[in-house]
Amino acid sequence: MMLGETIKEDADRDAIHIAILPVICGENWLIPGTWIKLKDGEAYRCDKSDMIVDPFLTRSVVKGEKFYACLRPGIVTEMKHVWKSPVVDTPQRIPMDTKIIHDIAARCRVSYEELIEVAKRKVINGLYAMDNRETYKDVSDAEWKEFWKVFEEVTGLDASDENWAPFSCSC
Repeated sequence: MMLGETIKEDADRDAIHIAILPVICGENWLIPGTWIKLKDGEAYRCDKSDMIVDPFLTRSVVKGEKFYACLRPGIVTEMKHVWKSPVVDTPQRIPMDTKIIHDIAARCRVSYEELIEVAKRKVINGLYAMDNRETYKDVSDAEWKEFWKVFEEVTGLDASDENWAPFSCSC
């Protein structure tokens, strides 16, 4: 089942998640259901996009007014009431120095991106990544503490409960 497509066969009643994003109207007015794009954090009409003005609003929104944009089904890469999509997610806070993350990633024999994703899974879901090489044990406690501080800056996620590696051996 996918919104935005016609139903090809018998369908039952169902419930779905729709990713929404609070945005500010950048036009003089926008009608509910209008295709929009973001520019400098404000919503502007366009011919076709990956998001629309909340179709359930009972009136148009006006310049400067906040409203929810609904994202097209299928473009959200992660969803658990907190979601990510490359359509709208850009880093807002970049620390001055991410060297510690790069250094630890190299010592653990993973990419920077993989280490960030492993750490996100640990913070969000409490899941360790299994790594029988155990290279993560070569990183000191102080380095892992510094890693988590920089991780918070890079991702905006609260990692204050973390103090050691997001890895574990599977033995």
